[in-house]
Amino acid sequence: MQPSKILAVVVTWNRKVLLERCLRAINSQTRAVDGIILIDNGSTDGTPEFLEAAGLIPSPTVFYLRSKTNDGPAAGFAAGCDAAMKAGCDFIWIMDDDVIPDPDALEHLVTACEENFPDHRSVGFLASVVVAPDGNPMNVPEVDFRPLSTGYPGWNQFLNKGMVKIRQATFVSVLFPATTLQDFGLPKKEFYMWGEDSDYTLAVSLDRPCYQVGHSRATHCRASSAAPSAHRESNPARIPLLYYFYRNQIYLRRRYYRRRQLMNQLMASAKAVWFVLTSRPFIASRARAVIGGVIAGFFFDPEPNSAVHVVSAAKITDPLGVEPEVDTSWRATDKQPFAANQVWRDQPERRIRPGLHKDVGASASIPIVPRES
Repeated sequence: MQPSKILAVVVTWNRKVLLERCLRAINSQTRAVDGIILIDNGSTDGTPEFLEAAGLIPSPTVFYLRSKTNDGPAAGFAAGCDAAMKAGCDFIWIMDDDVIPDPDALEHLVTACEENFPDHRSVGFLASVVVAPDGNPMNVPEVDFRPLSTGYPGWNQFLNKGMVKIRQATFVSVLFPATTLQDFGLPKKEFYMWGEDSDYTLAVSLDRPCYQVGHSRATHCRASSAAPSAHRESNPARIPLLYYFYRNQIYLRRRYYRRRQLMNQLMASAKAVWFVLTSRPFIASRARAVIGGVIAGFFFDPEPNSAVHVVSAAKITDPLGVEPEVDTSWRATDKQPFAANQVWRDQPERRIRPGLHKDVGASASIPIVPRES
């Protein structure tokens, strides 16, 4: 039996030191990946030069894409997954640039899938246990307490194998079978940030069981282990981004949860609005972001998931079928582009598998902004 082909998708922006640790951790896995799709949102901290000096690029296994534009991390994850599917793979392992997976994190995810779900369409995704650098829990997924046909919830069905059935997870060391991307499309880029991962995993878990694998662990080196909040955010550059958090949270409760959970979210949002209006000193940008996000949450209606290109994992080794619009201005003109760029130029046309919605084409730009989720 031919080994499964696994591609990692990592997104980054201005976190070159953490990114180096992330890439080295991926390259040190006991179950090796077959390639890394690295999405750079035009970092301004010298990320490409830093990675080149560290010997991580150019590389035949690291496919580096750097964009000039910034449409949010949701668009970056969508583009990275699309690139991986065009490359042809059996699994996509997705994470942020500040995630440091344990050396055997991937091996445990893949083993859990292949031993328990030989038909990859019988599972939606498998997620690692995520902890903060101090060992405290982070990015804790939502356990799936929904009842089975028997009337009992099935969250403990694979507990003897170290797995718990979950309903939602963040994009922090999550393994997706390629069949999930084929059937559910790409994450929705309209979320911009703080919600595209919850939306995607919630949608998948409506149709397929999904699990957290207890033996697979990763450390999330985020500046704060707390969830985004108007009460806690003090960085002036990040305060306007609270708009997306409150908008997306209300949408998710509208779309996937019962009325009680929606009412709980509305109460939390109302408290946030009261806080930004009454706290002193008054911060206008914070008030605009929170109030605007809460209002937008009632009307936000993202487009359905885009279909993806489907390519045989046994035949294709490059990440993209066409050359994207990549920012290479950081490099001196006498240097060769990355090895991956040379591969993209001469590939034949890719055609989508019959039955999917449409051919969405290649992503011309792959935007990422800093995220903390």
